[in-house]
Amino acid sequence: MSATLHVKREKEYICLGKDRRMNSGKVLITGGSGFIGGEIVRQLSYRGVEMLNVDFQSPLRSGQERYWCRCDVRDRNRLAEVICEFAPNHIIHLASDIDVTMTRLEEYETTIEGTRNLVELSQRLPNLKRFVHISTQFVVTPGVRPKSETDFHPYTLYGEAKARSEMIVRGSGRADWVILRPTIIWGPWHPAFRDGIWKYIANRCYLHPSAKQPIMRCYGYVENTAEQIIRLASVDISRTGRRVFYVGDGTIDQTRWVDGFAIALTGQPAQKVPKFVLFGLGQIGEGCKKVGVRFPMDKGRYFRMTTTSDIDLEPTVSLVGTPKIAIEDGIRETVDWLLQIDPSAFHAIGV
Repeated sequence: MSATLHVKREKEYICLGKDRRMNSGKVLITGGSGFIGGEIVRQLSYRGVEMLNVDFQSPLRSGQERYWCRCDVRDRNRLAEVICEFAPNHIIHLASDIDVTMTRLEEYETTIEGTRNLVELSQRLPNLKRFVHISTQFVVTPGVRPKSETDFHPYTLYGEAKARSEMIVRGSGRADWVILRPTIIWGPWHPAFRDGIWKYIANRCYLHPSAKQPIMRCYGYVENTAEQIIRLASVDISRTGRRVFYVGDGTIDQTRWVDGFAIALTGQPAQKVPKFVLFGLGQIGEGCKKVGVRFPMDKGRYFRMTTTSDIDLEPTVSLVGTPKIAIEDGIRETVDWLLQIDPSAFHAIGV
């Protein structure tokens, strides 16, 4: 991000902080050391909001240590001590397991038991006005249109664990909860994309499916998504309470996103191959899994890459407005970050 643009946005967030409707009082964030959480902390700091990041890991972003308290949401006694002492007005709950390779639902302790601990302990907070639970779009299989907010169709254990966490929140008896389901969120500080798809694209190793019909997917630039979460946490409870909202920028042809990065990093669009080639690679990946060998493609990744998933963001946009950062600007800012952290791996020929 250019220095001028950075200062301009900082001033915008400061102005929002002066708007009483956006001043969220004391905010407790679980999982605020990570990718989305770090951006929420950044924006709340510009708004001048008093906050506490509860996370067992230190923040990814330098300068955010002063908001951080080392605490694991699975440790009920320690969590009770921390949240009761801080006495937040709002909770934004992001803490979750991120290891999608776990093979048993019971292993998702942070996602399930951590949520149960936080929900139950939140009953001790008399001044709590809003409980914002961050879930995922993958509580529903891509391509499936659910009939209701509780019509779950997870196709991975991660999605199933998140669906369980949603039901814990719903069963809490609280009237002040709102559930947010991020779509494909990307941008600076994304550790998995940095060492995965973006590195493959930069090395011309990434293969994109060629298709007669565009494959539509919903993406969200992390700065836009964090602002949506903060705004939805501030909207009058009568308009958001006990509801589910998706957060992201909108549904686009995924080729636009992939080619945007490919051109920025290599000067050329991504390499395209027939879907049957990717299917074959996915089968190889499944075989590699059985013998404990990592492979960049498997059946799940093939499915996600080749399946349209159209998400309706209109309910979110109607409440908090259109995301302000365009995909092209987000790509440019992300590539700038990649160059800063690992210039030898990201040559940015097209920038």
